[in-house]
Amino acid sequence: MVSRRILIVTIADLPEGGGHTSRLKTLAKCLVLQGHAVRIWSKHVLGHVPQSLIQLKGKIEDVPYEIVSGCATRTYGASSFFMKVRTTLRLIVRLIRNRNSADVLWLNQLSFHDMLPLMILGRLFGMAIIQSYEDEHIAICSERSLTLKQRWFTGVDNRLADRFLVRRADAVVVICQYLKEKFAACGAKCLTVVPTIVDIDFWRCGPPPADSRPRIFYSGSFLDIYALDETIGALGELKAEGLDFEFHCIGNLRMKSPDLERVLRLREQHGLTDNMTFGDLLPLRELQKEIERSTVLLSIRKDSRLSRSGLSTKLSEYLASGRPVITSAVGDVPIYLRDGESAFVLEEPTQAAIRHALRTCLTNPASVRRIAAGGLAAAERHFSFQAVGKTLNRLIANVYAGPSHIQTSTVSDTDGP
Repeated sequence: MVSRRILIVTIADLPEGGGHTSRLKTLAKCLVLQGHAVRIWSKHVLGHVPQSLIQLKGKIEDVPYEIVSGCATRTYGASSFFMKVRTTLRLIVRLIRNRNSADVLWLNQLSFHDMLPLMILGRLFGMAIIQSYEDEHIAICSERSLTLKQRWFTGVDNRLADRFLVRRADAVVVICQYLKEKFAACGAKCLTVVPTIVDIDFWRCGPPPADSRPRIFYSGSFLDIYALDETIGALGELKAEGLDFEFHCIGNLRMKSPDLERVLRLREQHGLTDNMTFGDLLPLRELQKEIERSTVLLSIRKDSRLSRSGLSTKLSEYLASGRPVITSAVGDVPIYLRDGESAFVLEEPTQAAIRHALRTCLTNPASVRRIAAGGLAAAERHFSFQAVGKTLNRLIANVYAGPSHIQTSTVSDTDGP
């Protein structure tokens, strides 16, 4: 494999962040392990983690990065508009100055106004252009109320990128079949599915705590899409049956959102005050320790366009831990996992289905150990650096093989659950 100099331009919370940032970090590391030289420019932060976790410049997995805006906080409203214009101009100037230092310009999760000037310059400088996407645009699939700016400026900006820029990239990388079908209809070439990527060695846990109180663990948003209402209801019923457990939730506690208030009310209603605890967002190393202390991990999503258009990074990290995982058969999950073998995969995340899976986890240790081992094996088979590295090598080789090869390129290898 010929080594390439790859410049990834994106928007991320660095060096620590949630799903999008974790995906970016493992993608960069996977490319480095294939022998490529990688750099990251983040236009600005996403603002999903505490400011204390943000560093404007540094290295992640030996990959140098810089937040181009020079600011560790996210702005909104008119200030956000001017910040985006200013940082786009900075990216243009920076790319001109570094025109001889990259072979591949990798544009990750960007919009039309970002990508258009960068793609024009990349072409002028002889760079291969790769675009990548990890879920549907929020302004297109959100089921929650959006501001006028999100509905018009952001929505139009994203649609323009889909309509005019996707087909002009040398390759398009997507995380799931939903996005593959969407961008195939937009005329994308060298369309490649690269699922979530996980560092197995980092997330793998030792044996679960012996003779300790069973600990059910969830990390993420408190939005209704993650079936927390049904989960709390199921746990209330299990407690009434006499089962003891702790349910620990990690999320953004600093933002006193209506969703968090809803979850707190449900805790009271179902008599789980002594069972349900909360923690704020954590760096990955501390998050891994929390998982190691736990006995059951939850990554449940209700069916929606947003759920179908992505593949949870958290799910692959949970599987790699070697702990039993309860998830739902939404989007591409059934492609990689089989219920009762590699995870508890719920066809519908109803309260009854969640209760049944949790009861098994709390009362049937032999079954739990077998399924947990199957989940780790699935993570190694589908999401490891070794597995995904082969797909990335083919992708970059196809880009440099010329247009005739690009036209017939296939998606990633998947041999099923």
